[in-house]
Amino acid sequence: LTADVTVSDGTLDVTFPAVYADKACVNGIEVTPVSVADQAFLDFVQKKMFWYFWNESDVTTGLVKSTEDNWKAGYGYISSIAVDGFALSVYTVAADRGWITRQQAYDRVSKILTTFETRLQHVHGFWYHFVNLSTGARELNSEISTVDSALFILGALQAGEYFRSDHPDVASRADALYRRMDWAWFSN
Repeated sequence: LTADVTVSDGTLDVTFPAVYADKACVNGIEVTPVSVADQAFLDFVQKKMFWYFWNESDVTTGLVKSTEDNWKAGYGYISSIAVDGFALSVYTVAADRGWITRQQAYDRVSKILTTFETRLQHVHGFWYHFVNLSTGARELNSEISTVDSALFILGALQAGEYFRSDHPDVASRADALYRRMDWAWFSN
C-alpha cells in the first residue's frame, strides 16, 4: 500500500496494527519536512513529551515508567521517583495548556500522592530511587536517593501550588510529605 498524504493541520496520525521487531509491518515512511516556526516545533515536542508521562503510567498507582522499550516483552515495570516528580509538574502544565482537563490533572496528581503516602517505603522521609510500577516496592536493590527524593518533592510542591485555590488538599499533602523528609538525619 502506498499513499501520498498532505498534512495541513501539523499532525499526521498513522495507526498501525501491532508491530513486532521480527515482523515489521511498515517498510518505510518518507517525510518531507516543511518550514516550521520555532515555537510551533517546541509546542509539538512538549505535547509529545507530555503524552509519555500520561500514557506510561500505572492505572492503579499513577507511577510512571522510568523508561520504555516497545521491542522488549515485559519491559518497563520500574518507576523512578524522580520521573514521578516530573510527572506531577507535567500534568499541571498539560492542564494549563488545555491538553487535559484540570480535573484529570488533579486526579492523576492525587493518585501519585496517595501512592507515595501509603505504598512507598521510605527512610526518614526519603524514598528508594527505583520502585515497582504496580506495587511501589523497592526495585533493583536501589539506594535511598536524596537527589531523586528532592526531584519528587519539588514536583509535589509545585503541583500543590498549582491546585492551591481549588484543591488545597494537594498542597497540604505535598507539604506533609516534604516535612516528613528529615534532612538533619541525612546530613548527620
